[in-house]
Amino acid sequence: MDRHGLVGLIAVAIKRGSPLVTEASARTIADTVLQEMVALQLNIVDRTGQSVVQDEKSAERRREKRERTLRHGKIIYSGSSCMMDCLVLDLTEGGARIKPADIMICPEEFVLKIQYSPLRNCEVMWRKNTELGVRFR
Repeated sequence: MDRHGLVGLIAVAIKRGSPLVTEASARTIADTVLQEMVALQLNIVDRTGQSVVQDEKSAERRREKRERTLRHGKIIYSGSSCMMDCLVLDLTEGGARIKPADIMICPEEFVLKIQYSPLRNCEVMWRKNTELGVRFR
């Protein structure tokens, strides 16, 4: 579902709760709610895990199109003495979006071992909810 569809869905819910509100007003309210969610950096994801509400700036920063994937990986840190499982959700030549087993203890720099791929040195670029974006170095 794209942003337009989400605005329509919220507008329908507003109309059900307040039948006296016009369709145009409900859509305006819904759009304002989504803008506020973007400003607060709240993340709404669809059933596939893709972000539905995203500001244009974050989309523009990405140089390469991410390829959706679902591969098992290992985060290796502390001089190779510690390991943590992760899921690789998106992948490019320059980085990845991953879901570590425990985001709270995931370090800022680590080595990522993706199943059937070479080791990659990584630097965390962002953290959101249970996911993080990494740049390969």
